[in-house]
Amino acid sequence: MDYMCDIIPPMIRQMAKNSISCSPEFYDEKNVNNECKQWEDILEEIAQGFEAGKAISDCSMRWKKDHKKYSLDWEDEKKEQELLAKKLDRGMELFGKHFLNLVD
Repeated sequence: MDYMCDIIPPMIRQMAKNSISCSPEFYDEKNVNNECKQWEDILEEIAQGFEAGKAISDCSMRWKKDHKKYSLDWEDEKKEQELLAKKLDRGMELFGKHFLNLVD
């Protein structure tokens, strides 16, 4: 999982820079000079979802390895994990929904 979470965000962000990858349903000709803004935002949420998955994994491993030295108290850890889980869920939802539109 960590490997995918490392390589997919840069790939997704590269797609966002490439106007050819813009999904037609999100192309907005009225938004001059940034016709694909909505699509780019979706791609960014997908990238952040994978990064959140990596952060959850890293945090879990850190907690398991060195729980006595862990710097956050339990409530802060719980809040951080909940925020990361929401980003992960949203990113994976969008990834699945738009998978066939991920072309470069």
